[in-house]
Amino acid sequence: ARIFESLVPQARKSLGELNNSKFTLMANVAPATRDPYFSGGVLSNGISIISPVVPDESILPLVQHILYHEYLHLYSEALNFEPTEVARNYWFFEGVHDYLSGLLLYESGMVDRTAFMTAETGLLGNWKIYSQVDNHVNIMEAGEAKFDNYDLIYYGGHLLGFLMDLTFLKASDGAYDLVDFWSELVSKQLTPGRAEPLTYQMLRDLAVERGGKGMLELFDTHIEGDALIRINQALGNLGFELVVEGTEWSIKDLTDNKSPAKAVLRASYFDRATIQSGKAILNEGM
Repeated sequence: ARIFESLVPQARKSLGELNNSKFTLMANVAPATRDPYFSGGVLSNGISIISPVVPDESILPLVQHILYHEYLHLYSEALNFEPTEVARNYWFFEGVHDYLSGLLLYESGMVDRTAFMTAETGLLGNWKIYSQVDNHVNIMEAGEAKFDNYDLIYYGGHLLGFLMDLTFLKASDGAYDLVDFWSELVSKQLTPGRAEPLTYQMLRDLAVERGGKGMLELFDTHIEGDALIRINQALGNLGFELVVEGTEWSIKDLTDNKSPAKAVLRASYFDRATIQSGKAILNEGM
């Protein structure tokens, strides 16, 4: 209940209103492929969750994340995506969607900046798993065998969400981000009298229109192409560095992040509520 007290108002504020929904939380035995392992789904405007244990404070971060993830699937359903194209776009509906879940958790104050960047469900946690994927096939083709390519779709898609978010912010001088993009898609599809399903081409066209040349390159290279997803340059643009020392991974906050362009981008990324006309004040530190 405490999680939903934060989740529902934040989602409605960021993405718009949905019809009243019912929510179901089920604690049940799940395959121990991860520790702990969760699964969930959305059907008939309701959410179901499966958990290996009755959720408590010890696994609160995972519970928060999966509840946000599954709740946002209600918005995915509202998009009325073309059924024949869903499988090839799991990178968006699961991976980018998962990044969006973490972003809304951060914006709602449920997780802090450090957790958003470095936790198991954050950018670093997703990068660690993605970087160990052996079978790097095209991420759209991967969706046709979703469970065989789970890590590529979910963790690679999460990283694509980060890159899309940053590309939108750069193209708009901080005035438009991934939340705005998702909200715009939902708004278009919920227009009274509209019956046309959303297609990949429509999604791509809007993303490129809002994200410009950088977004076009992202789609050509990483979504329709099969190039490995790299986040080093994107992190550098925010004033961070991905550091690998043996088996230890970390994201280092650089102290020489003084250029005006990096300062505005960093501020617009971490403190979106303060943005006015694409301008913001730089917040130093994690």
